[in-house]
Amino acid sequence: MILQQTTAQILGQLKVLVADLGNEAYAKPLSVLSNNTIGKHVRHICEFFDCMLQALSTEIIDYDNRTRNVLLETDTTYTVKRLDELIRAIQGITENRPLEIVFSYAENETAVINTLLYREMAYNIEHAIHHMAIIKIAITQEFAYIQVPTHFGVAYSTIQYQQQCAR
Repeated sequence: MILQQTTAQILGQLKVLVADLGNEAYAKPLSVLSNNTIGKHVRHICEFFDCMLQALSTEIIDYDNRTRNVLLETDTTYTVKRLDELIRAIQGITENRPLEIVFSYAENETAVINTLLYREMAYNIEHAIHHMAIIKIAITQEFAYIQVPTHFGVAYSTIQYQQQCAR
């Protein structure tokens, strides 16, 4: 259940930040993000978790074949509700199970490889943290009035390393 709790923590941090942003800031193209938006990064995170959850019924994960729901990148109220739904769904996972993942490795070339649900959950945690680090850069550059927690977008291994160095 550690992966489920960690996922809930990460998505909970993201939910608080999204709730603090207004729709205008959330959907504003930012030069620091190559004219992408914070909302697009959040949508990307949510949809990767969605792909993982869909595999509970299909047994196949295809991260490239996402829905790209525009509401997730423009509407903070909708996104906060969706993050809550993701947290609840992930907390309901009680067993690891074998899955297959569709992997794109070249133009128009794919392969199917074996994976496990918990491995994909761990991957999605790291993937989310990576995008949260990018979001943190954008917020500190563009929206300095928004407080971002110190460990937002920082990998747990980095936090542990920094704590060891501080001793």
